[in-house]
Amino acid sequence: MNKQSVCKLVIFVLVSRLFLVTSVTAQQVRTLTYEDAIEIALNRSYTVKSYEANLQAMEHFYDYYKAQFKPRIDFSMFAPSLQENVSPIQRTDGLPVYNSTGTMQLGGNLRFTYMLPTGGNFALSSQMYRENLKTVLAMQNYKELKTDQAYSSLSLSFDQPIFTTNTLRENLEEARFRYEQSSSQFTRGQMDIIYSVTEGFYTLYRATREVEITQEKLNNSEEELHD
Repeated sequence: MNKQSVCKLVIFVLVSRLFLVTSVTAQQVRTLTYEDAIEIALNRSYTVKSYEANLQAMEHFYDYYKAQFKPRIDFSMFAPSLQENVSPIQRTDGLPVYNSTGTMQLGGNLRFTYMLPTGGNFALSSQMYRENLKTVLAMQNYKELKTDQAYSSLSLSFDQPIFTTNTLRENLEEARFRYEQSSSQFTRGQMDIIYSVTEGFYTLYRATREVEITQEKLNNSEEELHD
């Protein structure tokens, strides 16, 4: 390193120190260690946050398709359903009269599905409902006829797609691949950040040592001149 370069480096360091002292006059100077810099870089890096968000999305995506192969219970219930119909009855000796029929139904469906690795499933389905019927006969002095009935059914079914691909298995494999890919990207992003911070600290340390060596050489030169 020639004398001109040494002078430029010394001037740069002095100006930098003066600028730092001026800018932190009213503030407390904080010294960052290598570990502090790594932590700040990993927590505030946009790249790492982007990879982390993508990793979380792919994890949920993967969990969703894994859940497709788990046994599932579906339950549905219909609230009381009321219907009422009125039918006219014509009379030859007067105005028509009307019979009314009312129906109320209440019930639900229960289905247990067990998925197979082949993409098919076994399903056990049960249906239960209750029905109340009420009929008013106008021609019989508005006599009421009531019926209260309960129905239930149970069935077992098997469903297996053939002559086609296993879409559930393919979707699961694709989701697993995307999750592993995003996990690798997230790890790679963290490693790149750590490498950049390490390189920056090494560059700073090398520049500091060069300044100290240059300062020492400058002091020795001044002492030789005075001697």
